[in-house]
Amino acid sequence: MVINVFFTVMLIAIAMPLHAMCPTATYSPAPVTDGVSKQLAVERRAQVQDVRYVLSFNIPEEKAKPVTGEATISFEWQGKKSDSLQIDFQGEVSGHVRVNGKARPADHRLEHIIIPGRLLKSGKVNHVKVAFVSGDKALNRNDDYLYTLFVPDHARSVFPCFDQPDIKARFQLALQLPSEWTAISNGKSLPNTPQGGGRTSFGFEETDLLPTYLFSFTAGKFHTATAWRDGRELTILHREDDSKKTAQLDTIFDQAALSLRWLEEYILIKQPFQKYGLVVLPGYQFGGMEHPGCIQLRDQTVFLDDNPTIDERLNRLQLIAHETSHLWFGDLVTMRWFNDVWTKEVFANFMADKIAREQYPDINHDINFLKTHYLLALSTDRTEGTHPIQQPLDNLNNAGLLYGNIIYHKAPIMMRQLEERMGAEAFQRGLQKYLKKFSFANATWDDLIDILDHERPDAALKDFDALWVKKKGLAEVMVHAENGDFDPMEYGRYVMDGNSRQWLLSQWFTLPETQRYAAMIYIHDSYLRHQTSNAEAFTSLINGVRQQDNQLVTATCFSLLHDILTDTPSSLKPDYEKEMMTFGMQCADKSLRRRLLQGLTTRAISPAIVDTIYKIWETADHEVFNDRDYMGMAYHLALMKPDRCEQILSTQRQRLKNADLIKEFDFVSRGCTPDTKEQQWLFESLLLKENRAIEPYASALLSLLNDPLREPFSNRYILPALEKLEEVQQTGDIFFPLNWCQALLSGHRSKEARNLVRQFLQTHPNYPENLKGKLLQAAYRTMNNEK
Repeated sequence: MVINVFFTVMLIAIAMPLHAMCPTATYSPAPVTDGVSKQLAVERRAQVQDVRYVLSFNIPEEKAKPVTGEATISFEWQGKKSDSLQIDFQGEVSGHVRVNGKARPADHRLEHIIIPGRLLKSGKVNHVKVAFVSGDKALNRNDDYLYTLFVPDHARSVFPCFDQPDIKARFQLALQLPSEWTAISNGKSLPNTPQGGGRTSFGFEETDLLPTYLFSFTAGKFHTATAWRDGRELTILHREDDSKKTAQLDTIFDQAALSLRWLEEYILIKQPFQKYGLVVLPGYQFGGMEHPGCIQLRDQTVFLDDNPTIDERLNRLQLIAHETSHLWFGDLVTMRWFNDVWTKEVFANFMADKIAREQYPDINHDINFLKTHYLLALSTDRTEGTHPIQQPLDNLNNAGLLYGNIIYHKAPIMMRQLEERMGAEAFQRGLQKYLKKFSFANATWDDLIDILDHERPDAALKDFDALWVKKKGLAEVMVHAENGDFDPMEYGRYVMDGNSRQWLLSQWFTLPETQRYAAMIYIHDSYLRHQTSNAEAFTSLINGVRQQDNQLVTATCFSLLHDILTDTPSSLKPDYEKEMMTFGMQCADKSLRRRLLQGLTTRAISPAIVDTIYKIWETADHEVFNDRDYMGMAYHLALMKPDRCEQILSTQRQRLKNADLIKEFDFVSRGCTPDTKEQQWLFESLLLKENRAIEPYASALLSLLNDPLREPFSNRYILPALEKLEEVQQTGDIFFPLNWCQALLSGHRSKEARNLVRQFLQTHPNYPENLKGKLLQAAYRTMNNEK
């Protein structure tokens, strides 16, 4: 296979210059092209060793002013005089480039600074010094703070570097900042130095070995909290002012400490980096990002509102545990090329699931595993846009398209089966050997499989790998459910005969709770594949939910009911919504009541239920709902009651106290306007990249403009938004292309919408395959609505 040949070449490349690999063949150097091609990565890995960066940035308080900086890159050169060295950079070079102390005009083209080999000293340490103006793409600049997010290949947008995962380096950083700001980075902080004029210099010690995508810094107006756990200092930077939320800091520290302690005991390697820190960010476009020493987390997941559900408490722990697990899986041992990015993600999720078992021993963790992974994995794997767990990658500028539900959720299902196949002890020994062998280096999935195969040669792991990792799609799983005797953890395309289907529809809620949860998945899957009618599925689940005493089962059942309600004929919706509202309002547990009603309060359309929602919103009882819940209600009520739109939004804004929440509300709430000209203007504004800078806000606004209530008017947005998709991918972060498509299409079920999506696909026969896959994933319900 091509991929195995590539990895073999990569290993050879580490040991010798590229031109020495095939002395009888004609050597053709990597062309200068946008991005970082696989060929360039292999070539450059052979050319440079022992890389160090000394970086300084001058960050103005006004975000409209550019960030400037200076980089000195030191490295040992292994190339020839006839070679050239490509340094990745998308920003602007200021003046000349200095190579080993000598200034020369910058040869800066197609996102690369070209250094002729004749200016470099082979076998010795070389120094390249560049002054520059950073691009804003990965700086995530806000009015009074910024944070860098370089995964997978965005470091080159901010400073000149070798932006590939298998050239690890040490980074030394200095930041010139407004004096009232603070900062955190991967290295330990040095004493600050006042510079005068309201400016201060923040310095950091040299980091451990890191690839460029893991180097990061955050700067701005933040609160700092510290705590000691198990003999180590932990730090959190955050912007939260609500005392009820900051009271949760001790819990966050405890969960971080638990994660570190559990992982050290399981792996037998101490936390490998010089410090542990967290940065909690509003409007964050990911769940989290595993920068050593300055892990970034989304505020909504970490700081919980009143009456958090068990889902929300579990999600917080699993997010912290996931990002902490990356310190070993991804940070200590890093994939050689981003086609194996899934490897770090699967272990982070897999370890987080194990850690959650210790923190919440009373939870049914088989159900939690089904809840966390199966529905999301199936939501992609059943579509035409699915793909194997391991995907090919020709250039790092396409690496963001590899992310999604398959690597985050199907891969842990695979890993659980692999562990069962090997046995837990052999599996653990294999992981310990893998992490020890490749510490502070790079490895491939095949390297790990070789180690695991050596531990259990009788487990036929190569065959397992070929089926689960290298092949896409769903295998058929026969479900014989008449007596409830089936394996609830099987994954695939569920096939039931008529008797099994009818038995499940009428009796699923009588099963043991793990089988009960799996049965809900089967029923929902059967509904999506048009084997079970809307009425059958709704009746079965609403009858069954009344019999539940497990909150995880109840909450998921209600989520599936909301999903079914989306496609329910308008004549049936009033009765269905009434049943759901009645059940939700009668729930005694406040956190579960909130969880059950969240979807209904932002989707219901029958007049009586909308009036009930209005009364709930008007009362603003924070004993059950929180500010974000009431924001969602306000958006929906403004759409349902256009004559009261302005009054509803004005009232809701006055209730908000948090500055970051007000900023979000002001951006998103504009989408509620009943003025169609204003709606059109707002949509067209999103076609400009500067108006998509805060991606969660942009997605929320696009979703409001494409609310089901806006059809057929909103159908006019489909083609221009899809035409913009390639730019969205090129200018946005890794999850934004799919989020863009989902925000655009999830509210569309009409024949006209289906035809518009088909038209786009037919007129773009050579559309990039991975990007087409994201579109097909998001369009599944739009296209599948036609029986």
